[in-house]
Amino acid sequence: MKSTYFIYVCFLTQHHLIVYATWCGPCAFVAPQLEAASKELQSRLRVAKIDSDKYPQWSTKLKIGAFPTLILFDSYGKEIQRVEGALTKEQILEFVQKHINK
Repeated sequence: MKSTYFIYVCFLTQHHLIVYATWCGPCAFVAPQLEAASKELQSRLRVAKIDSDKYPQWSTKLKIGAFPTLILFDSYGKEIQRVEGALTKEQILEFVQKHINK
């Protein structure tokens, strides 16, 4: 998967995906927040991102309605939960940890 501003996907115990657009202001806000959160979560979470403009088929397949969209997947690739909008590092950690710690 190539990346620029993309969908973020997290894999391992849990997977996390974010749908992104390069022109999206809230997406630009989320990028460093997610990077900081993923550093704190270390090996418990992997993040990937996909540019919705370069890969529109993924936005369609994932039924993305707004940017950014953060999607959490289990280790089998099944969606656990999603949230739309710009989240802070603390909100991302809360979103992810309630599922990782189960």
